[in-house]
Amino acid sequence: MKKIIFVCLTLFLFVNIHSQTLDMWEFGSGLSKAFDLGGELGITFGTNTNIMVSIKGAYHFNNYFSLGLNPFYWYIKSHLYTPAISINMTGIRGYLDISVFRALYLHCEFEKMFYRAPSLVYPYSEKWFNLDNFLVGAGFRQFISYNTYSYIEVLWNLNENINSVYYSPVIRAGVSYAFPNKKRYNKSDLE
Repeated sequence: MKKIIFVCLTLFLFVNIHSQTLDMWEFGSGLSKAFDLGGELGITFGTNTNIMVSIKGAYHFNNYFSLGLNPFYWYIKSHLYTPAISINMTGIRGYLDISVFRALYLHCEFEKMFYRAPSLVYPYSEKWFNLDNFLVGAGFRQFISYNTYSYIEVLWNLNENINSVYYSPVIRAGVSYAFPNKKRYNKSDLE
């Protein structure tokens, strides 16, 4: 828990300077008719090695709704077993974001995952798994500039099962750039 708090504070510590010129609690995202491109990178080393890379793209239909796709690649190597197990996963996520405020949004996604792993029953040969996840939760968006923002999401997997590769809550963080988003200057910004 201390690591999560440390990461959150570090993520948002340096981006608060610019956010004072934006009203973070105005309704909607402020990203109407903009395309959003970003990504996530996750790396963990130790007994279990995890490397996850994803690209995230969305279109903001208006200030409240955006729809997007998120293809990803995930590598897992676990030394808890003898011999060590390596799993290469690929998949895609389709998601809907509903912006309540500029800083806060609700997130709903469907995730389709494909991976090959050892079977849990004898003869323990490798087989292909096809996994569907339905995740819901909320996210916090912190603007770095008018077009760039960092985000953190806390999601719950509504259909966890024995083949699930992660369990609730799922915490994700990343950075996105929205274009073409027109800069909106208020009179107070220019003084």
